[in-house]
Amino acid sequence: MVRRGPGLLGTAARTAVVAGTATAVAGGVR
Repeated sequence: MVRRGPGLLGTAARTAVVAGTATAVAGGVR
């Protein structure tokens, strides 16, 4: 699924992963 070319897709995917991880961590801490 990782294709190098359109950086927007990679950035969006990475942002989604980071956001999901941050949400999971924040939810776990609280």
